[in-house]
Amino acid sequence: MAELVDALRSERSESNLVGVQISPAAPCGRGGTGRRAALRRLWVNNPWRFKSSRPHHNMEDDKLFYVGQKAFIEKGGQVLVLIDPDLGLDFPGGKIQEGEADFDVSLKREVKEETDLDIKVGDPFTRWFFKFRKGHRNEGKEVYLVGFRCSYVDGEVKISEEHSEFKWVNKNNYGTLDDKSGYFRALRKYFEGT
Repeated sequence: MAELVDALRSERSESNLVGVQISPAAPCGRGGTGRRAALRRLWVNNPWRFKSSRPHHNMEDDKLFYVGQKAFIEKGGQVLVLIDPDLGLDFPGGKIQEGEADFDVSLKREVKEETDLDIKVGDPFTRWFFKFRKGHRNEGKEVYLVGFRCSYVDGEVKISEEHSEFKWVNKNNYGTLDDKSGYFRALRKYFEGT
């Protein structure tokens, strides 16, 4: 027992703990005696218990990605869809810029830049992940996207150079845009809730 206590008190206690065997028959209540109780008291009071030569040994590094917002703008039962000439189906919105703390203002800014529309931002209803393809101006960037239900307020659609065309689609005709992308699944969820 004294050898175990000395090992636990040493700075090398973590490496010494690997081979320690504790008998299942040893009493181990809060104030118990025996090896388990001694081990518990020493472990709790051991200032080196959080020190590790292999921190996060089984954990991967955190993934870095952009966060983007997409506006599902409804006007008269139809939703605005944009077509990106390189990527296909798209919606107004974009990545949140550094320093932008008000996400509603950020989404309104992106929508205004891409469509010249004024909107009211509603609640988020879906999310998906997207990685830009090789050859795209944002090649390799990974974006976690959140889709928001938005309402049309004012303006006429004037698309930016980022998109080649736009369409207003409804529950009866949106299926013609099925390109098997996360963008289409988000559009289906908007209309069908699935």
